[in-house]
Amino acid sequence: MRRAIRFWGELKPIGRLLLGCSGLIALLSWATAGLMLLALHRCLRSEVIPEATAIIAQFVASPTPSPSPSATPTPSPTATATPTFTPTPSPTATATPTPTPSPSPTPTFTLTPTPLTSVTGVEPVGQVEGNVQAVAARGDYLYLGVGPSLVVVDISDPATPQTIGQVDLPSLGEGPLTPDVQEIILSDGYAYVGAWGLGLCVVEVSEPSAPRVAGCTDFGGIQNELALSDSYAYVTGKPLRVVDVADPTTPYEAAQFRLEGEITDIAIADSYAYVAAGGGGMWVVDLSNPTAPREVGHLNLYAAGLFIAAPYAYVVERDLPTVIANRYYLYSLAVVDITDPTRPRKVGYLKMGYQAPAGWTQRLFVAGPLAYLAAWEEGLRIVDVSNPSRPREVAHHPARAVDIWVSGAYAYVATGEALLILRLQAD
Repeated sequence: MRRAIRFWGELKPIGRLLLGCSGLIALLSWATAGLMLLALHRCLRSEVIPEATAIIAQFVASPTPSPSPSATPTPSPTATATPTFTPTPSPTATATPTPTPSPSPTPTFTLTPTPLTSVTGVEPVGQVEGNVQAVAARGDYLYLGVGPSLVVVDISDPATPQTIGQVDLPSLGEGPLTPDVQEIILSDGYAYVGAWGLGLCVVEVSEPSAPRVAGCTDFGGIQNELALSDSYAYVTGKPLRVVDVADPTTPYEAAQFRLEGEITDIAIADSYAYVAAGGGGMWVVDLSNPTAPREVGHLNLYAAGLFIAAPYAYVVERDLPTVIANRYYLYSLAVVDITDPTRPRKVGYLKMGYQAPAGWTQRLFVAGPLAYLAAWEEGLRIVDVSNPSRPREVAHHPARAVDIWVSGAYAYVATGEALLILRLQAD
């Protein structure tokens, strides 16, 4: 019993101590609660966003708060200020505006009007005065060889053609001779001009109203007919000259090629040149190596001019042996199959017998099933070649014709004294 009393006596101080600690803990708990209620009161009176207020109220209401993810300082997605978020624009929203291309004065590609399939007559509708010896057309513009000048004419209204530009070729020096334009070929923004006594001139025509000479050769020549393939021009004469025109400002002779006969005309299809060499016949030349052309085919006929519309070559053939006043020959039309360039063969012929100066290039133009021949004093002769073995003449215009270009329903005829604009009449 004494031991029990003694034990209890020993426990009393400990009990008082524990009682005091319990009171202290209770006091601290109430103090803590009071401080938190005070903090809650102040928060409720402030302008804190509703989401934060709700979180604090929930925390205070808990009798024994414990750490939780919601009590950490890391803000939840809901608490993130939405107005400050800028979404990454989609490709559509940030599409870079397409830049407006710089206009090109003359397009490098022009739609060719559909050729007529039949012609029953012609009707004059317009005319350009001047010593016109050569003609080419592209879009709404004619390019004319008028003596030593290249002249540009607006034909948007064929009945009222308007001259808008002109450039003179370089002079041949002292004396009466002038570098008359004989042939015009258009490619991209340039006109390649065959000129008597000069050879080849390159004229920039990207702005039709302001043509300018870019460069010329000086090898001379009498009949400088042309054909163009890639960066080379082929100029007729004796010999045939290969001119590098990669730099239009400095055309230069890259090679020569000799053929039997007097070369008066040339046309190119694929990688072959077809050459009219007078009494030397029609030659076929492989141009796969432009600076080393080689003969691959030949046809024995007197070829004075030609036009290629694959698979046929249309050749103005001299009617042998007639010579008139020792100055004129008679000419007709031959159709040559060039399906195999190494073996050209004559498949059709139309006896026309028109008279023209001996030795001059005879011009023709083929569009669709129709061949148009510039028959000098006998005018424009139009031949239906839809059946190559039986060509037949279908229309005629009596005005003198030395060169011809056809586009759609119009024929442009150089007479040597003017340029005639003719509307082709169909059925």
